[in-house]
Amino acid sequence: MKGLTFGLPENAGPFFAVFIAVSTIGAIGGSTSNLLYPGFMRDKGWIGPKYRKLQQLDLLFGMLPMLVINVLFWSVAAEVVHGSGNTIADENDLSAMMTRVVGPAGPYLLWICIFLASFTSFPSQSRGFCSLIFSCVHHAGKLNERYATPDDNPWFKRVQIAVYIVLPIIVTMPGAPDLVMLNILGTSVATSLVLPPLLIGLFLMTSRKSFMLPGQANRLWEQALLGVISLIGIWSTFEIVRNFFRQVLHIL
Repeated sequence: MKGLTFGLPENAGPFFAVFIAVSTIGAIGGSTSNLLYPGFMRDKGWIGPKYRKLQQLDLLFGMLPMLVINVLFWSVAAEVVHGSGNTIADENDLSAMMTRVVGPAGPYLLWICIFLASFTSFPSQSRGFCSLIFSCVHHAGKLNERYATPDDNPWFKRVQIAVYIVLPIIVTMPGAPDLVMLNILGTSVATSLVLPPLLIGLFLMTSRKSFMLPGQANRLWEQALLGVISLIGIWSTFEIVRNFFRQVLHIL
């Protein structure tokens, strides 16, 4: 609760603690991954108002397991690590925590779960992001005159394999840059660039009847809720930028 009220320490390793906190907020609330869902719906053929209920159920059952898993994992971490003098700084600390909680089978369960999570999300993420980029290029340029869909572009598979499959595997190899730092910095930069237009655009589009189907525009309470979320997102963007420059000055 103290963390939720912004009672954060001044520093957390090479980053300010608030920098990490708002990066996490931005990653959850305004990640570009949110824009992949319409593409997945198109791939499944769930296009049009008649599939709205099915889309909602699909999204709900995709989010709930992640929410429950995250809450349970962080609850166990807080119970086991808090007050013990130990910290979770890398994968070995996670493994040690699982040993204390589950026993000798704990680390194996952890690695199996991480592998399965990566194995099931990696292909869809690589295709989703590549499809998002090619859709932007396809509709913004004149490629729609040459190719029926963005996927028909012969460069689609090449970019997907090179940028979204091979490159991520390379940065996980021994001797590669620190993945934690890359993740925090990458998330922060992406959040500061994407979050404001994403939230403001979403608020305007879903609140105007001219953009939505009859009866589907946000009601007042939904507008208020989305407005609060947007303000938190914009605040996190401001904090990311401010703390980034503080961090640079601190290093210099």
